[in-house]
Amino acid sequence: MDCSEYLAEKLYSNGVADFNALSSEYVFELVLVNMTPINVGSGRGGDVLGASADLSVIEGSVYVDGKLYHGPVIPGSTLKGVLRSLAESIAVGLGWADFEVEIGGKRYKCTGEALADIESWLSKENCGDERNRSIVDSIFEKCLASPVVRLFGAPWLASHMSFYDAYPRSLEPPRRELITRVAIDRLTGSQSPGKLYTIEVVSAGVEWVARIKLVNVDPFGDSREARLLRLLLEMLREGVSVGRRTSVGHGVLKLDIDKSSIEKRTIREDGTIVREAFPLKKLLEVGQS
Repeated sequence: MDCSEYLAEKLYSNGVADFNALSSEYVFELVLVNMTPINVGSGRGGDVLGASADLSVIEGSVYVDGKLYHGPVIPGSTLKGVLRSLAESIAVGLGWADFEVEIGGKRYKCTGEALADIESWLSKENCGDERNRSIVDSIFEKCLASPVVRLFGAPWLASHMSFYDAYPRSLEPPRRELITRVAIDRLTGSQSPGKLYTIEVVSAGVEWVARIKLVNVDPFGDSREARLLRLLLEMLREGVSVGRRTSVGHGVLKLDIDKSSIEKRTIREDGTIVREAFPLKKLLEVGQS
């Protein structure tokens, strides 16, 4: 068998890949407030005819409670990327993963999208070779068995968390501002004369609703995945930076724990769905003395 098949068997036999049956589902409704102006962009807006800014905010549509909202959004992919990067740092700091493997005397990173660097090797090599099997075992232990990959997924493993675009809680388009800045010459560190650019931002103080679905992981439990998730929520509570110009303080998002909630969905034997709602505060109290 090739090494990708050997890895797949290992993922199933060790319970890392567990999507063959639905054991639990939790839906988080997080209320996030941008404490500073935020720009999650769609590219250079100036390339679009009639655009008022060089760097525009991204827009999208969301249908909520019978109402269609269209306007600025924070893409679910952006939130997932920010939280995954943070999760990787936490996991390494706690010794839950080192995210490096050695193949043929060369070290490979296996963080985030860089996991694709070793994907082609798996599909080409034969794991009838004991040496190759030991390499795959190392990939499994150091990369794929980590709580980060179990939560956020990898090229060979679906994510246990689904992120949806965040939209304003009011379902009304938020106020926007245009900010003009002078470009900085990266060689001299000084202003580039005549090189002005305009960035569009959503004004500070907007409440965003971010929905996240978690499958087959109990966030109230004591698994490394559950503990990592609670740590991420605590970090969100303190504030994380999202979007452009974060180095100058833009894009600070904070979790409003008092307005956020979590819903547990279970399926009874008769096929009915039972829903239990909890305040998010109850989850973050787990493990605290």
